[in-house]
Amino acid sequence: MNADRTFTNVDDKVLVELISRATQRVMFVAPGLRKAVADALAGAVRRLPGRVTVILDVDAEVCRMGYGDEAGLITIKAAAEQAGSRLDHHQGVRIGLLIADDTTMIYSPVPLLIEAGSKIPDKPNAILLNGSVPAAIEAACGLGADGFGARQVGMDFVDQAQVEAVKQELKATPPKQFNLARIERVFNSELHFVELEFLDYRLRAKKVRLGVELSGLGDDYLRERVESTFKPFDDADFLTLPITKLNANGEPLTNETELF
Repeated sequence: MNADRTFTNVDDKVLVELISRATQRVMFVAPGLRKAVADALAGAVRRLPGRVTVILDVDAEVCRMGYGDEAGLITIKAAAEQAGSRLDHHQGVRIGLLIADDTTMIYSPVPLLIEAGSKIPDKPNAILLNGSVPAAIEAACGLGADGFGARQVGMDFVDQAQVEAVKQELKATPPKQFNLARIERVFNSELHFVELEFLDYRLRAKKVRLGVELSGLGDDYLRERVESTFKPFDDADFLTLPITKLNANGEPLTNETELF
């Protein structure tokens, strides 16, 4: 991060750096957070008792969209409980704000389900203000002279039951693999989804009855008593299909296949 730029780019690495350098106070507002940022905030909670505020949208959909993950939520909740402080909730918050001492970072959190994010300053997603925190922002965050009474976000305390509810919902309906979901979104017009119905799916156990006339029996007595069958799928290799492997970006790997 270039500290001389007002319009800049922020990712988890930048957030961790700013939080880790704070010596007076930390205010963090975002839809969610990932483990690295949660670890940095947990360290700040221990280092600056009573001077760290964290406000999140504690909702499973936040994790599914890729604004944060379950590990980050669990980590910061545990750190707050151990320090005797609180984790706060604001439903639907979709803006990011970090106040670390007298540095203010206002940024657009990246939903990994939609895009991977950028680390290039010429593609900014944040505004960085050094030297002082605007009084209006301080007041709205409850950091001004009127304290908590003037705060406009994060009025609800997050209890353990709320965290457990998110964990259970994510267990029932987990997030997609974000790299694959982004590929699917880009190439959606080229993807075809086919619904298949398999009858007699135990193909190796399937037998076909052969007409007795194929055996050349001319005696009616024998024709009524002889039965012949054929197993068309007895060879397992006959049912094996090689599929080209893909890398993490969904690109085919040369000369690499797996069998299905």
